[in-house]
Amino acid sequence: MAVAFCTAAAFAAPVTLDVKDATDIKGTDIPEVPAGTEGSTNGAARHIELESFVIDGYTFTVTQPEDEKAAKASYYYPMSTNPNGAVTVRMYTGSALTITAPAGVKMAKIEFSGSNGKTTASSYTCTPGELSDLKASAQTWTYAAGTESVTINYGAQFRISKMVVTPVGEGVEDPEPVEKTAFVLADEIAAGDEILFVAGGKVLGGLNNILAKGYGYLEVVDLPSDATDNKFSIADPQPLKVAAADGGYTFELSNGKLLGAKSNYNTFDTTADSDAARVWTVSFEDDGAATITNVATGNVVYQDPKYGSFGAYKADSVNDTLVKPFIYKKDASSGIQEVEVENAPVEYFNLQGIRVAEPARGLYIMRQGNKASKVYIR
Repeated sequence: MAVAFCTAAAFAAPVTLDVKDATDIKGTDIPEVPAGTEGSTNGAARHIELESFVIDGYTFTVTQPEDEKAAKASYYYPMSTNPNGAVTVRMYTGSALTITAPAGVKMAKIEFSGSNGKTTASSYTCTPGELSDLKASAQTWTYAAGTESVTINYGAQFRISKMVVTPVGEGVEDPEPVEKTAFVLADEIAAGDEILFVAGGKVLGGLNNILAKGYGYLEVVDLPSDATDNKFSIADPQPLKVAAADGGYTFELSNGKLLGAKSNYNTFDTTADSDAARVWTVSFEDDGAATITNVATGNVVYQDPKYGSFGAYKADSVNDTLVKPFIYKKDASSGIQEVEVENAPVEYFNLQGIRVAEPARGLYIMRQGNKASKVYIR
């Protein structure tokens, strides 16, 4: 079985796929409008609502966001409005890209080159495998066991220009598992909870500004693309630690400072003058959103959808565009799944893609039917 599993692509070499070489492009054609065209804004030729295309025998299928107002993935041609002739497939939040190899080829790694990429690991999910080595200009998908087809879900944009596909048999190893922490939707909080604010597809994170300056809006990162209404898992979370206080709760940042507010500002402040300015009351509305009110100032926590960040808004600054956050609290179950050997599924593979009939203790690829996951055998 091990030989059969790896032989299909054993003699295939890595192949470079350039987006500019795409053929059989399906989507809605938008012609180029050259710069200087009277009565029109110049723009690139492109295929919007992109459906599929082919490069050197590899088939690419795009699933568009369900939200009709969301940005659509677009295929760009070389054009006079872009002197460098760049050609990219632009993947945006909510869209998915399925890459299917030619018959007889199992892919183990794809190295993407491009631009405008987000570097937050939680912004992308893959079936099977995972993305790693995230940079603004590069991403790497890896699945050492090998697969004929992979789907990448984008929780953020990335513009793909080239891909290097490495088949099984070329010594590909999976990256170290990324530890993630699970958070579940809360309808109450208590001392000891670790919480995150969530709204508009954004989650509290990347708090460098307030940690460094002691004041400011709470920054956010993209909510993981596989998040549900009730739960999500995220790498390197920056939760607020809840403690009981006279009249409510305090929220502690990772540097030990308590989140506070000042009456004349819409930002948070960790240097508030009074103890009461660091105390918050929390109540939950019928739709699950939280009303989080500062005891001393009356400021309420809202998200500004225009920027994504959270602030502590004074009453005369609140408008219809601001939204209240949902609170998610840390769940006990997260990280790598552990299973007992007697509960193992049909097949195990080591990280080199070789089937293991009787796995010993360690990290493996577990496959049952068309589902695969990484597990630790005890």
